[in-house]
Amino acid sequence: MSGVEEKHPRALSLMKAQAAVAEYPEFRGTVAFVGTKAFWRDKDVSPTGQAYHWNTNAETYYLIGEAMGHAMKKLCAKKPAE
Repeated sequence: MSGVEEKHPRALSLMKAQAAVAEYPEFRGTVAFVGTKAFWRDKDVSPTGQAYHWNTNAETYYLIGEAMGHAMKKLCAKKPAE
């Protein structure tokens, strides 16, 4: 995948399906979706040009982890549904 520039139909379909899980009624309030496309760093600023595994870019890994951590904090702060 290639971040916000991704155009491959299968990749876009996969991303849409991943985002949809957080909207399932049975998961509402207990699952968060974190969009990460903007964290993609091109191969010219990354240690590898693999075009997968986020080009092995440490900044990307950090940004994804940070965003997921913030989402988890929000989920943990909510009172459980009864």
